[in-house]
Amino acid sequence: MTLVKLAIALAGVLLVARPAAAAGPPSDFAISEPPAAVPEISFADGAGHPKTLADFSGKVVLLNIWATWCAPCRKEMPTLDRLQAKLGGSDFEVVALSMDRGGPDVVKKFFAETGVTYLALNIDSSGKAMFTLGALGSR
Repeated sequence: MTLVKLAIALAGVLLVARPAAAAGPPSDFAISEPPAAVPEISFADGAGHPKTLADFSGKVVLLNIWATWCAPCRKEMPTLDRLQAKLGGSDFEVVALSMDRGGPDVVKKFFAETGVTYLALNIDSSGKAMFTLGALGSR
């Protein structure tokens, strides 16, 4: 999986989600030149089976690192769910990777509360993926 595929997917979402008057990428959006390889990360699906990004080989992947305690995620996840419903399939996948330490039940409850039905449950309760990818956020 290359960063190019991830960047293309993310750029498409930014173009759809941003107002027409906005010019250029957000100030906190970094583009790697040349594109960097995405480090291998491990996580589990909703049934507890191990997964990696290699499981999505051949697809354009929009990888979203998130957590149920993240206030902006309450708005973001339903939007990503609609994107998966509309574009998800053999060529594209929104991989929403939860960093919740509470396990899959916490994520299932969040999905039910926010109406998320099309996104697969993926979780890394260790948080290792977030650090490997350098995707550190704040509460």
